[in-house]
Amino acid sequence: MLIVNIQKLNSIDASAPQGNEDSQVGLMRAICLIRLRRFDDVRTHLEAMSDWPGQDEEIASSEFLIGWFYLQEQNHEGASASFTKVVDQYPNTPSGKKAKQLIERLVPR
Repeated sequence: MLIVNIQKLNSIDASAPQGNEDSQVGLMRAICLIRLRRFDDVRTHLEAMSDWPGQDEEIASSEFLIGWFYLQEQNHEGASASFTKVVDQYPNTPSGKKAKQLIERLVPR
């Protein structure tokens, strides 16, 4: 089922004009890749999405997920940098609020 969804997303991407990437489609692709446990592909995809146009929450979510992957690797410095970027640029989004909570847990007092 997920592979079919990836194929559908590839088809949607192929039909979109260059430079007109859709951040909603991008997040759906990231979720599918996560469920397929293709973590290297997810990170590469999410990092590419940082330059895509989109709604604040979609962009914040993609950066938040990058930070989450850093956390899973025990890379607290990378996670903190990603979460700080979300908080600085998108503080009023749900991802911004979650990122702020995680930063507070990562920074020793």
